[in-house]
Amino acid sequence: MSKTLSMSLVSRYLTGRSQVPDDPRDGDDGIGHSFIVVARSDDVLQAVDGPPLSPASAARRSRLVRTQDRDDFTAARRVALLLMGFLHNSPPSNYEIHQMCGVCGGPHGRPSIPNPSNWDVSWAHDQGVVAAAVGPGRIGVDVLLATPRAGDGDLHLDGPQIADLEVITRAEALVKVGSGNLDDLLGKGAQLGMQGSSDNVYLSDNNQRVVVESANSDGVIVSVASTRRARFVMLIDLLTLPLEGIPAFSQTALQRAC
Repeated sequence: MSKTLSMSLVSRYLTGRSQVPDDPRDGDDGIGHSFIVVARSDDVLQAVDGPPLSPASAARRSRLVRTQDRDDFTAARRVALLLMGFLHNSPPSNYEIHQMCGVCGGPHGRPSIPNPSNWDVSWAHDQGVVAAAVGPGRIGVDVLLATPRAGDGDLHLDGPQIADLEVITRAEALVKVGSGNLDDLLGKGAQLGMQGSSDNVYLSDNNQRVVVESANSDGVIVSVASTRRARFVMLIDLLTLPLEGIPAFSQTALQRAC
């Protein structure tokens, strides 16, 4: 099995957890948390065989021109199903992805995976990296991979580039929970969703309080907007660990996981 996304790519988390009310179910078993996975698309496709895409999703995938985009499309949905099944102690083949646009009725828009806990799901992908998040209440995730400098095989970001991309991912994550439109959120600039900022707590489209968290390292930038404290899960964890083995969403836990 290939290595999952390494610690060097996801190492720094900025949280606003203190502003999220404690959930009475928030215990050592992880119930009451939201969960996020970040992995490379090729790792997902090699490690997880199926379930197959629905006919509507397969038709959308076939219209994508780039091979990488098609792989990302499949991997994001596959890891979302895997995460949902893991959290309910059942195989991902027991679940189906539903998507329907609220405007045109087409098979796109906010996804859902019907499940016994009525948990929400979100995913994102960019240039070979995918992220999926599942949790009680509204949840939205976004990921961006920075373009490497010319002639440089490694990914590096300057300070201003990191800030700009973090703002974009935070805004996209908040859009996915219905906390505003993209133009207005981007207009808030660097203060959007920052720890300790008045712009850290938002209301979703169904009036749930959500907090946005961000991570960046070596060119990968991830943000998640959720109503619960988040826990970070490695792809390998989904294939090997029981639920109680998932570490808290922190840098220390990520170091141990890797």
